[in-house]
Amino acid sequence: MADLRKLLEELETKTLEKNNFQIYVNDLVILNNSILFKNEEQCSFFVPFSMFGYMMTNDKMTCEDSLSYFEHQIKNSRSLNESGNRERKIFFNKMYEQIDRLKQNLS
Repeated sequence: MADLRKLLEELETKTLEKNNFQIYVNDLVILNNSILFKNEEQCSFFVPFSMFGYMMTNDKMTCEDSLSYFEHQIKNSRSLNESGNRERKIFFNKMYEQIDRLKQNLS
C-alpha cells in the first residue's frame, strides 16, 4: 500500500509540472484498462487479457482506431494538469482515501 500511495503522490507532483505528462479524468469511462503506446517509431496497443496479463498488437489499423478512440475520450475528459488546485486536490484526496480504506479492510 505504501508503494501505491508513493506512486500516487509522484503523479500528483507531476501534474503540477509543465511538461509532456498529462493525466485526464473521465467519470463516465470506467474499467477501461487498455494502453496505447505511440511514438515516432512504433505504435502498440495493449488490451487486458486476464487478471494478470495483456494482449499486445502492433497492427496499424487497430492502433489507429484505438488512438482515435482515446483522442475522443480525452476531448470529453478534464485534465488534472490544467484543472484548478481545488479540483486536483479533490481527485487525489479521493484516491488517498480509497487506499486508506483498502488498507483498513486488509488489516
